Amino acid sequence: MRTTLGLAVAGFCICCGAATLLYPHWFSQFQEDADTTPQQALRQVRIGGVFLFLFGLAVLHAVLHDNGQPVEFIGV
Repeated sequence: MRTTLGLAVAGFCICCGAATLLYPHWFSQFQEDADTTPQQALRQVRIGGVFLFLFGLAVLHAVLHDNGQPVEFIGV
């Protein structure tokens, strides 16, 4: 159960981070306000997307190396 939840969280973070990196203009409208220009909003969304993507990769690495051994797949 713990592995399944970890993989789901990792997949969600990786997908959402990749979406914000590929299409930042979709999400930057939520970041804009009176003090934030559209260019600053795009930059902030991209930076957040990078961190979310890297966090997803770190969670995936942690889940796959949970027992301290390299990942072993069936038949490999």
